[in-house]
Amino acid sequence: MPSPLLNLDELALLRNWLNGVPVDALVDYCGDKNPFTVVAGLRSRLLLKARRLDKGWGDAWLAKPPAAKALPTALQRLETLQQAPDIEPDISQPLAYWLVDDWLEKLRPLTVVTVADWLRHYQSCEGGVGGKPYPDWAA
Repeated sequence: MPSPLLNLDELALLRNWLNGVPVDALVDYCGDKNPFTVVAGLRSRLLLKARRLDKGWGDAWLAKPPAAKALPTALQRLETLQQAPDIEPDISQPLAYWLVDDWLEKLRPLTVVTVADWLRHYQSCEGGVGGKPYPDWAA
């Protein structure tokens, strides 16, 4: 059985954030990490999974804590993503399944669209990066 997308502390943190608890009050869930960074990372993971599962929800539902009227929908989406099995990674998939928009923008000039495109580009760099033809995770 695959592990859930968020662990219990992360889930509690995000539920509190969605319910309007200020980010700086969520320090107890973050260990030694900055709560703003933790919330941003959790949001990215959820949005990427929703993108991979082709939910069509966009990003706005998780851009900021929702109004009271939209809170049940946001919590249901969180639960849906937490419970849904993820897709199996494959090199034919678009990079947009795995990378946040900021990274996609940085890669746009390279005209890489899929994981395979990125691997080909990586291989075309002289000797790969660090003298390896593939990154460790792709070997």
